[in-house]
Amino acid sequence: MPDKFLKVVVLAAVSDGEIQESELAVVNNLKASHPLLRDISDVAAQSGVADVYNKLSAGMEAKHILEQIGEAFTETEKHQAYALAREVCAADHKILPAEADFITTLEEVWSIPKDVVDTVSKSLKLRYSI
Repeated sequence: MPDKFLKVVVLAAVSDGEIQESELAVVNNLKASHPLLRDISDVAAQSGVADVYNKLSAGMEAKHILEQIGEAFTETEKHQAYALAREVCAADHKILPAEADFITTLEEVWSIPKDVVDTVSKSLKLRYSI
């Protein structure tokens, strides 16, 4: 599943019900330049986005989507995807309640360790003042 990281960042971007311009910019930047995302073909990217959209439109909860996607990740990849998702949620320099709920769900479903949560939180606080 080469688009697994993209699915997580898209899910993070839509976690509050809409994709903000700043979130879209971060997603596009990650897709263009991040080593975990840049080699995803446009067709695979469109398919990944459509998959997330279709599942959400069908009423599937983010928790269950994360459980499915998480099966394709190693522990380290889960930590990387978690950091990328947090980056997208912080793109507009604030974390909305729905985004905070998504982040908490991600931490719980993937059993993200406290040291990873703390490290990512500190980094975002330094870079985004949140």
